[in-house]
Amino acid sequence: YSFCTLLVTLITMFLKVSLIFSLSITAAQAAYFSFSRDCKVERIFEAASGTLKYPEGGGNYANYDHACFFFSCPAGKRATLTWRAFDVGSSDSILVAPADGINRDYGSQIRHSGGGVFPPDTSFYRDGTYLEFTSGGNRTGTGFEVDWGCHEDPPCPLAFNFPTSCKSTSTLDSLGGELTYPEHPSYSNSESACFFFCCPRKRLTLKWLRFEVEQGWDFVTAYPVKGNAALPDYILRHSNYTRPSDTVVEMDGIFLQFTSDHVVTNLGFKLSWTCQEMEGQPPDAESVPGDEPADVVPEVPAGAPIIVPAPTAVTDPPTVYFSFSRRCRVERIFEAASGTLKYPEGGGNYANYDRACFFFSCPAGKRATLTWRAFDVGSSDSILVAPADGINRDYGSQIRHSGGGVFPPDTSFYRDGTYLEFTSGGNRTGTGFEVDWGCHEDPPCPLAFNFPTSCKSTSTLDSLGGELTYPEHPSYSNSESACFFFCCPRKRLTLKWLRFEVEQGWDFVTAYPVKGNAALPDYILRHSNYTRPSDTVVEMDGIFLQFTSDNNVTDLGFRLSWTCQEMEGQPIEAVPLETPLENNVITETVVEEGPVDQIDFSFPQKCKTGTIIDDKAGTLNYPSGGGSYSNSEIVCFFFSCPEMGATLTWKTFETEKYFDHVFAFPVSGNTVGATAVLPPHSGSSLPPDTVVEQDGLLLVFKSDHSLTGMGFELDWMCSEDTL
Repeated sequence: YSFCTLLVTLITMFLKVSLIFSLSITAAQAAYFSFSRDCKVERIFEAASGTLKYPEGGGNYANYDHACFFFSCPAGKRATLTWRAFDVGSSDSILVAPADGINRDYGSQIRHSGGGVFPPDTSFYRDGTYLEFTSGGNRTGTGFEVDWGCHEDPPCPLAFNFPTSCKSTSTLDSLGGELTYPEHPSYSNSESACFFFCCPRKRLTLKWLRFEVEQGWDFVTAYPVKGNAALPDYILRHSNYTRPSDTVVEMDGIFLQFTSDHVVTNLGFKLSWTCQEMEGQPPDAESVPGDEPADVVPEVPAGAPIIVPAPTAVTDPPTVYFSFSRRCRVERIFEAASGTLKYPEGGGNYANYDRACFFFSCPAGKRATLTWRAFDVGSSDSILVAPADGINRDYGSQIRHSGGGVFPPDTSFYRDGTYLEFTSGGNRTGTGFEVDWGCHEDPPCPLAFNFPTSCKSTSTLDSLGGELTYPEHPSYSNSESACFFFCCPRKRLTLKWLRFEVEQGWDFVTAYPVKGNAALPDYILRHSNYTRPSDTVVEMDGIFLQFTSDNNVTDLGFRLSWTCQEMEGQPIEAVPLETPLENNVITETVVEEGPVDQIDFSFPQKCKTGTIIDDKAGTLNYPSGGGSYSNSEIVCFFFSCPEMGATLTWKTFETEKYFDHVFAFPVSGNTVGATAVLPPHSGSSLPPDTVVEQDGLLLVFKSDHSLTGMGFELDWMCSEDTL
């Protein structure tokens, strides 16, 4: 009994002493750190900055020393160490690590031995910095001196536009740190968590420390950010249990979105990020795919003249901004709707080793043009023209042109303006160039398109070119029906697919040619997977595009560019019949008298061949000699069946879909009816039986100037049974 009493008494005394000791420590300092038992010196620094010199009393440090220091810095701030002196023996070392709560993070620690080389300066976004110095039994030194700091990073200058699909949003604007998602053990179903890592005009690196999401159903997707918006093409889309490679962007930041489905969940992910100045030249001034090799723009040699731009009149600062390359020695922004640029502005020849950069602002939706008037540039010098993508040039669409007497091509972009860059080397120079720029509003679409009632959203795109990204957010919704009309009356419209990711077999993009204000019934594209379709081309009045999704899995959607331009050669509708077909009816007819048993029929003058068929039954093959028919044909057949009526029964049919057509009209006496009994028919499907109850039938076949087909075969019959 006495032993138990003694044990209880000792435990009670220990708890009281521990409580008193912990209270005294709390009163002395607010921060605590779990130092190693081997530490002979333990120091905690809570000031925002200062300098540590060790040993503090001067002289050399001792052998077998072990000194430990903790520099406290609240999470979210940047803890730095900057070395000022370092005289440590080669067998001695320091260890630096970020603090993880009250312990050091062993996985991120840095160990550095002496020998005359300074340790690297460090910068951590955790709970502070841990520093440990250890010496052995050999030569000692005077130790080290280091500045510490705890810094508040400036707030992000960009007001990022988060997509409406985000259920939670976070802006991370420090120059580094760690993100764990979720903070709880596992994420929830149907999540859409969004993060913006703000890093304007710097190098942003995401290093993935852990990654566990349901494979094939839950995704982490990362997009580069320009200005205050994410670009449409992702740089990372990952879904499994392996860590992705580092995600690096040299722009304005990264938009990261995590999405989960409604079934299985998992642990999520953990990453660290750093935002730092780019090493050497930023990417918009270095070689990129399509840009010049680095050695094409030589550095200015010693003694070469330094180019100073000629002074210009003082004007109001520009209201737009553009991210020029650091190599640009001349930077100019033009905001007027049109004008002329002559370079060099002062006349004479341009200098060697010149680099002049210009941005012609033009709001999205308008057409930015450059038209060259003069171009005297040496063969080793060049200009580069690119559409502006926000505040940067679009590297993927840039055009480079060298001198040597040939003018650059005129350009026309539908983006945010045009970027022009002139570069000269060390060889012969010239008088430079002169170029007109313009920002144009295209005329509105003259067609009032009839959208189907099934469309949940509608858009008419009536400029002569541009880009469409759907959706603008990272992924589309369930049960969508988004409709787009690309207006391009009597011109050649081309859709070029830049990205295509929709759920295969369930979500579809379907395109139909448009005539007048309505879509034709047969589609020219129906696509559903993760491969880009071939270019979609129509020479008519435009394209009706519809995207539909089911009520299950969603994906990223698609991105395309379009151009509307004059057709090469003869346009399809420019070879009309003498009796023109308007709205599928013949508006002029031939009226002549003739006996009932023989109709004196006159074909329209533009028919290249006209055949009157008087037999009461038979078979017609076209072309009659086999093979394919010719381009630009207008072939006419008149089936004469006075007072009996006529029936055409189609046996084979193959023409170029949407472009080579067969029409049929009833004939009374020698007068052609106003309404087609067979509307324009093309493709490989058989037309329906064609029946008239009048005195005959006019059949017209018309082909365009490009592809051909095998033609058609039909049986005809005159019969009073049709009356």
